[in-house]
Amino acid sequence: MKRSFLLFFSFFTLCSAVYLLVFYPQKDREPLGKITEEAVQLIHKRSPISTGKGLLNTSVTRDLISINSSMLPRVFIKGIEQQLRVFSQSIAPQELIPSYAMVVLELEDAAATGKSFLDSRFGQTLNTINWPAVLQRMQIKKQLRQPLEQNASGLLHLLTHPSFSQVFGKRLFLAQLSALPSLIQDKQQHPLLDNLLIVMDPGQENPDTVLSALLDILQGRQTVLKHFGFTVHALKTPKRQKLYLASVGGKIIFSFAQQPIKDSIALFLGHLFKQRNDLLLNQEYTKMEKERPGKTDFFLYADLFRLKIHLKIFFAQFSSQGKSQKSQEPQESQKFINYPWAPGVRSMGFYHHTEKNTEQLKTVVRFSQDQLYPFQKHIYTTPPSRSHSFEEVPADLLISFWCNWLEPRLWWQTTLAHGEQEELAAADRIAAWIKEKTDMNMEEFLGLFGKNLSIHVADISTAGFFPVPRLCFSIQILHRKKMDAFFQKIIADLPVSRTMVGGVPVVSLLAAQGMLQPSYAFFNGYLLLADSREQIEDILLKKKTPLAEGKKFQAVAIKPEEPANLRLFARTPEVINALQELASWAGTMITVRDRRAGATSKLLIDQVISPLLGSFKAYHAIGIQSATAPGELVIDGTVLRTETEQESAKKNLISPE
Repeated sequence: MKRSFLLFFSFFTLCSAVYLLVFYPQKDREPLGKITEEAVQLIHKRSPISTGKGLLNTSVTRDLISINSSMLPRVFIKGIEQQLRVFSQSIAPQELIPSYAMVVLELEDAAATGKSFLDSRFGQTLNTINWPAVLQRMQIKKQLRQPLEQNASGLLHLLTHPSFSQVFGKRLFLAQLSALPSLIQDKQQHPLLDNLLIVMDPGQENPDTVLSALLDILQGRQTVLKHFGFTVHALKTPKRQKLYLASVGGKIIFSFAQQPIKDSIALFLGHLFKQRNDLLLNQEYTKMEKERPGKTDFFLYADLFRLKIHLKIFFAQFSSQGKSQKSQEPQESQKFINYPWAPGVRSMGFYHHTEKNTEQLKTVVRFSQDQLYPFQKHIYTTPPSRSHSFEEVPADLLISFWCNWLEPRLWWQTTLAHGEQEELAAADRIAAWIKEKTDMNMEEFLGLFGKNLSIHVADISTAGFFPVPRLCFSIQILHRKKMDAFFQKIIADLPVSRTMVGGVPVVSLLAAQGMLQPSYAFFNGYLLLADSREQIEDILLKKKTPLAEGKKFQAVAIKPEEPANLRLFARTPEVINALQELASWAGTMITVRDRRAGATSKLLIDQVISPLLGSFKAYHAIGIQSATAPGELVIDGTVLRTETEQESAKKNLISPE
């Protein structure tokens, strides 16, 4: 009896609250909190009879009773709609994405990002390639070629639609959900695409209006489905690709399958009842999200643990298809699959934003130190240090690289522990040779080296058959006398030239009758080893402007005064020229071995690889810095754009009229 009374009075209390929300004018809503609180307190009184009398004597109940009975359903509907509308405004887009999403890409302005990509030299080059002809001439199977062509065509149609900027000029999330059940059970034809969820935040705009505009852009036959009271628009495109769209929680969600839509709706309803399992409860994601720099225009989060599992299953499936062939390939593939991939590495965040004439990039990799391999632990836990490498080399270098991760003994131990039979045999030969020359075992010999290593490229010659770089190595030496004695034994019977440069002895090997003079010198605790004496002279005499004072280096340098673990500077156009020559040489080598494969490789290099590489000449230079921190590795990058690329980027910032 008491339970019935409580349910009855609860019903009346809810009616009172809904009535006030929907029908009372704003000036009369002030006592709403007090009245509702009083009604709720009445329910918890010990005597149901006294509770009933108290409720019946309130003015709210008398007003509610006076309403025509036919209006009561409308009262509830209006009240619920109002509450959902208010609640939806407080829902973040990430709260409609499951916590187990393994990749999430956030675009601050999807339209601006899409336009910037299309207007970039890379985007323009990508669009001018005749992909159907290339794929057909490469003899890609039709069943694989057609979906690629259809998806590319659909994406291009969307990006170039006149209303794209208006409809997609909003915050957008692309979430790749876990596809493990689909991969294991083989239930879906496109397991990754069918588990892709897209969430759009309309901001201050009406979500229904935005959804209507979105449906107008997309082509295809529409049908309407219902799921827990939500309207889901099913769109079947002319290419037979299905797309499902719905307005949920004030956001627009769409996917290529129904399940991600249902999952998103379930998250919204669960949020109403404080039963959350969304992305904002994923601690790895929230940590990455907090580290984002200001003005970030896109942010990529990856759950590397889940990604590794998916990749292993993919490789296992491809490997199983090749088991019917009697070769060693399946065994090698299985060995590769079973090998632990980067254990201990948990998640990754990638951030991008544009600043003046540069592209600013940042990557954060988070890890569990106790699960790392020894070599990984060395990389991820070595403290950052200050390097003077860029202050000693000339500013006209093409590439300059420095790191403090050199640990030869650890590399050697890793080779002995995990090397194949051929690698172990080669290691034995090297150890025997070192023993003969130095009377030291490998552990002792490798202990002569420190952790700091620099590699400098002065030029890359492309005049010959193969692109040849002019290299100079700078290696930290802990025991100079022992290392000097080692070199003296090596060059004992060879023609050499010894000169003093800036008070430092430089030894040059006279090869090809002196036309080639690879040289070495010991300077400030480092071994300088170069393929020409001129490069060592540039460092010792310091007649040229140091790289650290060069304009392009300073434009891309990331806090050069701060400690780091790795730094890289590269002049992009010159490096791209060398890579194009290298690709051409590789194609020639393939042709020599297999004429048919060579024809395919030439097509791929001439019409795809070389043009796409050439598009990166739109950038002057790139600078990269990496530094370890507790539990994470942070990599920062700066890319300097050319004037043409800068002007294109500025145009993208101007919204269309």
